[in-house]
Parts: sequence; C-alpha cells; structure tokens
Amino acid sequence: MLRLLPAKKLRYTFKTEPFAHQKRALRKIQKLNGRGGLFMEMGTGKTKVAIDWAGIGFYNHGVKRVLVVAPLSVHGVWPRQIRQHSGAPARIFRLGGNTKSRIRTLSLILRSPVQDRLTYLIINYEGIWRHPDRGPGVEALLRRWNPDLVIFDESHRIKSPTSKQSKAAWRIARESDQCLLLTGTPITKAPLDIFGQFRALNHRVFGENWYQFKFTYGVWGGFGKHQLLGTRNLPDLIEKVRAWTFRIKKKQCLDLPEKLFVDVPVTLSDRAYAIYREMAMKMIVEIEETHALAQIVVVKLLRLSQITSGFVKDVDKRIRIFDDSKLRVCMDLLDDLLEEGQKVIIYAKFTADVDRIGQKLVEKKIGHRILSGSVPSEKRDSIVQAFQTKPDVKVFLAQIQTGSEGIELFAGSAVIYYSMGNRALDYWQSQDRAHRPGQTRNVTYYRLVVPHSIDTVQYKALDSKEKIANVVIHDPYVLNPNLGH
Repeated sequence: MLRLLPAKKLRYTFKTEPFAHQKRALRKIQKLNGRGGLFMEMGTGKTKVAIDWAGIGFYNHGVKRVLVVAPLSVHGVWPRQIRQHSGAPARIFRLGGNTKSRIRTLSLILRSPVQDRLTYLIINYEGIWRHPDRGPGVEALLRRWNPDLVIFDESHRIKSPTSKQSKAAWRIARESDQCLLLTGTPITKAPLDIFGQFRALNHRVFGENWYQFKFTYGVWGGFGKHQLLGTRNLPDLIEKVRAWTFRIKKKQCLDLPEKLFVDVPVTLSDRAYAIYREMAMKMIVEIEETHALAQIVVVKLLRLSQITSGFVKDVDKRIRIFDDSKLRVCMDLLDDLLEEGQKVIIYAKFTADVDRIGQKLVEKKIGHRILSGSVPSEKRDSIVQAFQTKPDVKVFLAQIQTGSEGIELFAGSAVIYYSMGNRALDYWQSQDRAHRPGQTRNVTYYRLVVPHSIDTVQYKALDSKEKIANVVIHDPYVLNPNLGH
C-alpha cells in the first residue's frame, strides 16, 4: 500500500502553472490518499490535474505505472497533454487496434523492466474487456501489469453496473493503490448512476453489491421490480459522494480564459493514411517542379482536407467515402458534451461532411438544425431561433462559410470544428457566434485534427494569421512531415 506524505513535504515542480481551482483539486485528492473523483466540467482542466497527480505520485508515492481508460474522443488527447503538462519523465503507450494488437503490445510491456519514469498505458473502455479466442485477455494482462494509478476519463461510461466494461473496470481498479474518476457528468439519468463509478473508485463507500445498493437508494416497481420509480436516502448518498469528490463548473473558475481551445487528435485508418500520403506526395512534387500559383495550391489543399474527413470526389464529382475516423471521434465527443447539458455548434467545410454528420444526428435521435448554403435566406432566422430557444434542439450544424457571420448562437457553449476551410475570416467570425453578449459560460472550441496533416497546417496558419497557400509554397513538406526532404 502506498504511503502518502503531508502536502508540505511533497516534491514536485509544475511544468505548467495550474489554475487556483486545479490546485484545490490536487489538495482534495491528496487528502483522499489518491482515490477520488474529479467531477469537473469539460474545459476546466481535469486532465492536467490527473497528470500532475501522477507526477506527484512518481516523486513521492512510488507511482510508476499509470493506466488511463478513456473514450475515443480523448484517446489521442492524453499523449499530447502528458507531454505538455507532466513534471515527471514519462513514456506513453496507446493500446489501439484490435484485441490481438493490444495483447501483443501489453505482452511486450510486461516483459520490459520497470523504468525510472512514469509509464502510461492508454486504452478505450471497450478495449479493457474484449477477449481473444485463446489465451489471456486484455483485462487479465492489465491486472498482471498491476497499475499503481488507474484513471477513468469520462467515468460516466462505467455507470451501468451490469455492463462488461463497468465490471472489468471494477476488477482492474480494486487491485490498484490509487484511482481517479474524471467526469463533468457523474449523474446523467438518476443518482444511482454513481454506483458503477464508485465501485471502481472505492468499494467501501457503497459496497460491491449492486442489488443491495439499488434497494437502499432506489424505489422500484413494475414487473420483477425492474422499473425505477424514485429515490430514497438521497442525503446520505449525496454526503458520501461529496466526501470523495472535487466538484466544479466552468462558470465557477474565475481565472479561466473566456475562450478555450482543445485540439482533438483523430487517427485515420491505414487505408486513409495511404490515400493521404499519395496525394500529399503528388502535391509536393507538383509545387516543387512547377512553382504552382497560390490560387491553384488552395484548390488542391481542399482535396487533402477532404481526405482527412474520409472522402474524395471522383472524376464524375461523386462522393466516395472510405473512412469514418473523424466522424466517430466527433460523435463520441458530442455524446459527452450533451451529457453535460451543453448545446453544441458544429462547423464543417464540406457539404459531404454536413450530410454525414446530419445523418448520424438523425440516427441517434439528437435534436438539431442544419444551416448550409442550400438553405433559403428566409428560413435561416427560424433555424437559428430554434437552436437559441428550444431545449430539445441540442446541436447547430453549419457549413462554416454560411454560419460564421450575422447570427447569434450564444445558446451554445461548445464549438466543434470538424473540417476547416482556408478563409481566416470564416474561422475568426465563427468563434464570435457563441462568444458574444448573451453568453453566460466560457466557450470551448474543439478542433478535430489528424496529426501531421493538412489539418495541422491549417490551424497553425490561422492561429498565426498567415495565408496557408504561402506556408505550403514556402515548405510543401509541411503537408506530411513523415515524407521527409
């Protein structure tokens, strides 16, 4: 069992200075001996708090192995955040791919000696319980690895106590010395959502028996008493939850900037990467050999942007879809934002992107409105008003060139940039649709980015107020640094 030192004797140097509320969160986790919930709204920096806590554990409590279980939308965020914030040396492994691939990686890690630095393993929730046809599964290998600290990011994903991922999370975490729950929405439907999460965090708080818990805090009826009719003993439940958690909302963080930008990495399929590399190489050769004009470069860059969105147009201008990586990350992120009760604005450059996202919103029965270039001007006001005033309209989906000016969208406090055009004016004006008079919350802007691609180049150019064509003409290899000079 790890022994925690008094806060005054802790050895740790912050790589990036925490906000005041993040320092309070760390003090609470220290008080709880490394097992607690960071129930912090998205955009308040709970990931940094967890990373700093892991660093504190490395220097003071013997923490060497950290397991991060996270949804797809933040799977790629963790490595970048660790590199940005960790005040302790670290190596990072992302356990992606299929089950066999995860098992191969885990087996190699298990055979390697424990190093004098933090080792992070990052895996998605579904990955922790899947089993191969033969041999030990991922869960068994993770338990054998025996993490010192387990972090469940967006821990409401394990709220269902009977689900396979919730049970696997419980079995893994109960053998660990420390555990953190990270979520802004610990309770999404009923207070009983807390059981699955707390069973993993500390089974002594509510026990490990779901049926005992459900009848202690719930009133059940119907056939077989499976229908939740109400709750009981709520003051006791609330008191126990508060004792083991740090809770804060974005509006309470007075030192946060009014605009927060988060880059969400997207990992394309091997096929999509191959298509992208081939197109990028052709463009690089053409720019170097023909000294292409800026106008021509801009048109060709849009083709690369289409590829990172997972589609191309053939010679007959028909849409050919070959990848859904960015779409899956977008919908995963959207689910978490909607769970927090936020209204969300999604901007996309291409009609094909709007169509695909819109289709997913319909399939998931998410109330939304779409503003694209094909919408008649006389209908646009009613579309905006529906998002602004109707509680069941959760998402405003717009082509960025159409929905970036002349409208008010301050009902939305989260903005997702799905695909980006090359007009800086569209980008800057679109930010101010939500961040304007009438907005009562800090606005967070999530940019879906395929690393080392046109996505990265576009946002760097926009942030530095450069023309993207000039950037690419000056150094065409920025389109894919992995191709080399």
